[in-house]
Amino acid sequence: MHLYPRLESESTYVIDLPLSQVRLSHNAAFPWIILVPQKDGLVELIDLTSEDQQKLMQEIATASQIMRQLFHPTKLNVANLGNRVPQLHIHVIARYENDAAWPGPVWGEMSETYDPALKLERIKMLKEAFQNRPIPSSSSPLRQAYDLSLEAAQEGFDWEFPVQAVLKVQEETEEVLAELKKPDSLVRQEALLEEMGDLFLACTCLARHCNVNPEEAILVGIQKFIKRYERLKSFAKEQGVSLQNAPRAELSALWQKLKKESQD
Repeated sequence: MHLYPRLESESTYVIDLPLSQVRLSHNAAFPWIILVPQKDGLVELIDLTSEDQQKLMQEIATASQIMRQLFHPTKLNVANLGNRVPQLHIHVIARYENDAAWPGPVWGEMSETYDPALKLERIKMLKEAFQNRPIPSSSSPLRQAYDLSLEAAQEGFDWEFPVQAVLKVQEETEEVLAELKKPDSLVRQEALLEEMGDLFLACTCLARHCNVNPEEAILVGIQKFIKRYERLKSFAKEQGVSLQNAPRAELSALWQKLKKESQD
């Protein structure tokens, strides 16, 4: 990320968040940090993707919580101006009823220079606070798995052909089956949790190779299941068949029949 010169000269790096860089403003008159999304060419909030907009809102919320926790302000000022610095950045400023600019804005009202030792101490305090308060993810675990496989692929760790991803899914399925064959126990249940996680991750990798959004795919699957299940219940009612008491083989055959009809 290229940092605008004025932004760089008037603040100091603190820590990187998933999207933004946190910087301490050099104006010591107020507890003041700045979030800078680490992507070039951003001027307005609307220049971010919808996903990154959500990430930024979560990072602003976390930064605000930290500023309130550390400095106990009367009010937090959160602002996105950019009249002098066009690069997208967000100010989070702790305000007090007895500060020199209250109740007006801080811009141009007063400025104090940090004592070097106090500046280092404040950076350390802020860094530790952010490290101890992880940013919640805006993505579902399914989307995180997809993004993880994409990141690995971009670094060269990937299957060459989709069929290899299919074989990986089969391999992970076999490992789930192997655990199911073992006696039921807490250890087996923990192993199944791990193996199912591997299986789901392999499925998202396969989805990427097929150019399929896994979240959209699971929603399609859910809707398809709902339609077929409703038809199954209606048909069973017409035939006087109880879903609870009917033989599994009969229900399975009926399900396959409905499935075939929907494909015709």
